[in-house]
Amino acid sequence: MAEQNRSYLIDRFQDGDIPTGQDFADMIDSSLNLLDDGLTSYKISDSHGTHKRFGIGDTAPEFPLGIKAEVGHDEGLVSFTSSDGTHKWNINLNPTISDTPGFSIDDSSSGTGTSRFFIDTSANGMVGIGTVTPLSQLHIAGIADGDSLSAQIENFSTGHNGWLLSHIDDNAIIERAGAFAIVEKDGTSKVERMTFLKKLGLSPNFYNNVGINEVLPFATLHVSRMDVNSEVRLAENTGILLLGPIDSTNLAMDSFNIQARTGEYIGPTLSFTATDLNLQPLGGGIIIHSDYSIDQQVVITDDGLVGLGRYPVERLDVNGAVTFGDTSTAAPEGGTVRWHGADPAIPGSGDLEVFKNGAWISLTTQTAAGSFWEASPLDGAIYYEPATLNAKVGIGIAVPDATLHVVENGGNLPVNTAAIQVTNTGRTLNNEVPGVRAGIRIDSESIFSENVNTLDVGLFVSGITGQARVNSNIGALINGNVVIGTSTGMPVVGTNGRNVLAIQNGATPITAAGGSANAGIQIFSTGNSLSVFNVMNGDGTVIQLFQQGELPAKDMNNPNTNDVNTDILISNLRDRINALEDRLQTLGLIQ
Repeated sequence: MAEQNRSYLIDRFQDGDIPTGQDFADMIDSSLNLLDDGLTSYKISDSHGTHKRFGIGDTAPEFPLGIKAEVGHDEGLVSFTSSDGTHKWNINLNPTISDTPGFSIDDSSSGTGTSRFFIDTSANGMVGIGTVTPLSQLHIAGIADGDSLSAQIENFSTGHNGWLLSHIDDNAIIERAGAFAIVEKDGTSKVERMTFLKKLGLSPNFYNNVGINEVLPFATLHVSRMDVNSEVRLAENTGILLLGPIDSTNLAMDSFNIQARTGEYIGPTLSFTATDLNLQPLGGGIIIHSDYSIDQQVVITDDGLVGLGRYPVERLDVNGAVTFGDTSTAAPEGGTVRWHGADPAIPGSGDLEVFKNGAWISLTTQTAAGSFWEASPLDGAIYYEPATLNAKVGIGIAVPDATLHVVENGGNLPVNTAAIQVTNTGRTLNNEVPGVRAGIRIDSESIFSENVNTLDVGLFVSGITGQARVNSNIGALINGNVVIGTSTGMPVVGTNGRNVLAIQNGATPITAAGGSANAGIQIFSTGNSLSVFNVMNGDGTVIQLFQQGELPAKDMNNPNTNDVNTDILISNLRDRINALEDRLQTLGLIQ
């Protein structure tokens, strides 16, 4: 008996032919036998109608086609072979010899079945691609030495090459061995957009660092850009980090810029404008270089004080020099300072100016009209006269006669006025230590002249004029205690002093001080060869104090007038005159 095709059998059973037993046997072998071939074919009826059932090795299939594996054939069910026999696939329910039941699609092209797609029999129905022991709902496994093992997601309608979920084995950079990445496909190229380093990567990546456009992140979150246009330019697609909605207030930053901005659509175009960046909006100070010493810090306190190199106690405290630049603002706020007119080709050019009363005023140049330093004695002007050795400064005078020469050139002045007023409000910190506070201290130091007749005057008051009454021109008015001598030690008058108080010869006052209680007295000195100390009372009477010559010698003989009472009177009068002489000598009025 042999299996024959249909055309052969039809030819053997034509009209008038007498088929042989062999022909009948061939026809039987060329047909299916449900019993011998393990096939089941029947119909069932239920509430939905009549249904056909067909089974292969399964005598009671639950569905239209039922296949039961053969014993000893690894639970294989269906095999597929290409027309040239080079590609073979099968479906089985236990793809390994270790008894791993499940639904598997195997590749048998090499002669050994290898599961390519597997669904286990657990309650979760885990799916494995490249593994028959899936540990998750979808477990993709394989070997890609020095490359990445990926799952690709691609939407054909987008024209984009899709995305990969990749487990990386980088043989060149050991820290990336085992990393996970979301990869964009660009033709045949693959670009990592987000990279996760594995746990306990080698130094310096111990902490599961994540990179965005950074294949080897060196921080918990390391963000970069792949292109060079990474600066925040108040335009779309710039910067590397954006916080906030793009069409509202947001914060953009790159590797070296931070910019607060507002984005809005003007028609189809997105336009950006700069906006305020608020730091510490709820208060608290700002310290730059907080781990450094104070002289390297920039401090902005909670109450708005700024310190550069020191902790501020004023609105701006600077530990170091300050450099000013120029400004193009024609009329800034009063008090604005600038360095103006500098020419790089001219060393030392430029001028420090302050904006005052609607105009720029020079702080350094004495020849500029309207400047702080003036060449003409205008009201309130300061004139600086440079010199090789002794520079001079004049206030209210064009040609100063002294190092500092002050002239009050006011028009209508207040009732009380002074050319120079010095107010000292200093206070000692230790009340237990005595000190000296001086409104003005005048020191004349070093050798002035070798000539013994040369005068070295500490304070000189001259030319007090302006009042019709001469006695209203007061040379000095000292309202307080007057000490002649040293200000230290117990004595209030210096020891070994020469001319502790000296009054030069002058003219006798023309008018008396006056008879009132507050008129006082006048002290002056007169004389030619011998100076005389004069005290004029308020009524104009003058008392002179000067030393006279010696008196005649004393007569110490006892009086003898032959009258006891007369002798007693003469003796008493002589004693009183002797006592008066002794006192005048003690006062230095007579020799």
